[in-house]
Amino acid sequence: MPLRFVVLLLLLAPLFGQQPAPVTLIGIIESATGNEIRLRTQGRSTKLHVDASAEVRKGGVYHDVSPLRAGNEVSVQCIRGAAGDLVARKISADAVKFRAVVKNIAPNRFEVVPSAGQKLGAPPGRVVYLHPATVFSPPGRERLAAGQEVHVVGFDLGDGFIDGARITIYNTDLPTDFPDAVNPFRER
Repeated sequence: MPLRFVVLLLLLAPLFGQQPAPVTLIGIIESATGNEIRLRTQGRSTKLHVDASAEVRKGGVYHDVSPLRAGNEVSVQCIRGAAGDLVARKISADAVKFRAVVKNIAPNRFEVVPSAGQKLGAPPGRVVYLHPATVFSPPGRERLAAGQEVHVVGFDLGDGFIDGARITIYNTDLPTDFPDAVNPFRER
């Protein structure tokens, strides 16, 4: 075998057998039947294949779409299948909301600890994953800083991990009369 061919095989070897990077979608289920769900996310409808290896969390762990209903808001971790279709690996419909203080920040996640006012029994720390669909109020994840108090609405992935859907950042410099287009949570 020519040396160039061996070198080429060694260079390409890591590419074979690698799983495609997972993508997380956050949206509302339009329909869930058989081994397929339709998800409305960021204004468009997306079809996802769900096979028996997928994990569905909604008040328990399932391996089919039976607990899911149209209108459920979910977080879906999926990969591209061999045919180019999206294949769901983990679906969480277990919504959580809590107030906490930011401890550490990384590019696509942050760790929180319970706020001083949290009732006893609150988890000691959680990791909140951020995705393109994560909505911040006030807008801009660049406002997120260690020591800030936040209100997190997301989906429980188990073991203290959360997919963040909506994050409200408290103690920012925004005035209370900031325009509604930027501050949709302002009382009217």
